[in-house]
Amino acid sequence: MPVYEKMGKKLTDMHKVEQKVANANNYSYPTIPLWTASNITQPSDSEPLTTSISPTVRSITPEHAESHPANRTPMEELIRFISVSALPPDSSSELDSHESQYNILLKENPERYSCFREQNPTYQRILSVLQTSDRFYLARLMLWRVFIWGLDIQVQNRFENIKSGHDFYNKWLKVREEEGMRALRVTAYGGQYYQNVPTDVKSMEMIWKGGLKAWTEWKGHLPLTFAEVEKSIASANLPLYTGGSLSRILLYGDLVRMGVLVSPTENEMAKLIVKANGGAMRGLAALGWERNVDKVEEAIRSIRHTLNIKLSPPVKALFHGGMVGVFDVEHILCKVSRRQRINATRSPVWATTRTGRVLKKKGLSHQQIPSRQKGPKKT
Repeated sequence: MPVYEKMGKKLTDMHKVEQKVANANNYSYPTIPLWTASNITQPSDSEPLTTSISPTVRSITPEHAESHPANRTPMEELIRFISVSALPPDSSSELDSHESQYNILLKENPERYSCFREQNPTYQRILSVLQTSDRFYLARLMLWRVFIWGLDIQVQNRFENIKSGHDFYNKWLKVREEEGMRALRVTAYGGQYYQNVPTDVKSMEMIWKGGLKAWTEWKGHLPLTFAEVEKSIASANLPLYTGGSLSRILLYGDLVRMGVLVSPTENEMAKLIVKANGGAMRGLAALGWERNVDKVEEAIRSIRHTLNIKLSPPVKALFHGGMVGVFDVEHILCKVSRRQRINATRSPVWATTRTGRVLKKKGLSHQQIPSRQKGPKKT
């Protein structure tokens, strides 16, 4: 069964569950008409085929890719990677071995491997628990982001109603005493990130007070421009945030999602990615892009544009608003890098990344990457 037929079945099953809930609670919910061969109009040979799914995406199925792996471009592989990541675990029999292995990891740890950040348990949790009407909103979000993101949900629940940095620290100590340090190890961002996170009460209190002060200044002027927030965070002298580009990228993505911050331009995002020089940059390098602001800006624009055209509607529905944004691109690129660092999940189409270094792959050319401008040279 092709990839998108299974995906459609999965979404239909989810719809039926939601419809039952709606019926039980007496509120309206749209219905899906029963599919039959008779209610599908077949075009004649003289009529152009019209479909909500791009012909390019329609052709990228496991069967097609398995027959012609050498013919796939880096961008086609990216589209396939995202689409396959949206499949249920029982689809592994139709996938290439490296894809099946990656989806096993994804099922075990979606926070670390999923392309769809809003579908992750922690993201759904903060969207329901943290409210911008709360005067502690930003302070709680900033601590949540760096100290407990991706931990077991029962552990995260213990930090919901913190009132200060000291309160957070006391709860953190209690979890460590009861469940051990392993329960507090944030792995969603990679092992290196965790090593740079301070776990002392002073740092937690500084982040709390900085978030509280900033939110007091911001909340009457929302939404803020990207330049305003960058200047505010840079001048606050906060552990992990003022000097940490990755922490700021993660925070800014959350703030854009909540309408606190106007989404940065591709140029502003490119500057952050180049400065951070982390997973997103390694992901771009695996696709053949150079590390400079102009090329990264072009890459973000090209990738975002292409994904919003080529991904099928069911896949795009997994992104906020049904569209791929600049922070989704950054998030996906991090997963590309993560996939290429593991032998069992590595795509043969992309270049290989190891500890931040890109190994040149024979046959990878920037000319294979779709762009509205001339593509960059490979690294």
